[in-house]
Amino acid sequence: QFVGVIQAVLTAGKELRKLVLEDTDNVSSQHRTVHSSLLRRLISTASSSAVLANAVKLLSCLDKDAADQGDMINLFISSVDQFPEVAEGHVTVQMAKQKLDLLIVEYRKQLGMRSLEYKTVSGTAYLIEVKSLN
Repeated sequence: QFVGVIQAVLTAGKELRKLVLEDTDNVSSQHRTVHSSLLRRLISTASSSAVLANAVKLLSCLDKDAADQGDMINLFISSVDQFPEVAEGHVTVQMAKQKLDLLIVEYRKQLGMRSLEYKTVSGTAYLIEVKSLN
């Protein structure tokens, strides 16, 4: 949804820019498309180069496929220069996954269950299901 909103801002800004250009051509206030000065200022701001440039920049930092799939971990196209916190977070997540992979081996040995695996239930990952002895 977030990517869709940013794309809508970009599309709306481009369309609103046409209104600004029309009103600029019509110097006479009687011939203006938008008569309200406040509305003209809002349209001018929404269609400004700064707003459109920021929308384009933000879209270029987002992975649309990850957004469509709801993959929040890979949503930002991260580089160490642009989003160092995101890049560090990816490393931290990978290290945690590696530790969990090592732990499952230990749990198999301790419980004597060679087929023990992590499960994901209702979006919660790395759960272990152990059958009751009763």
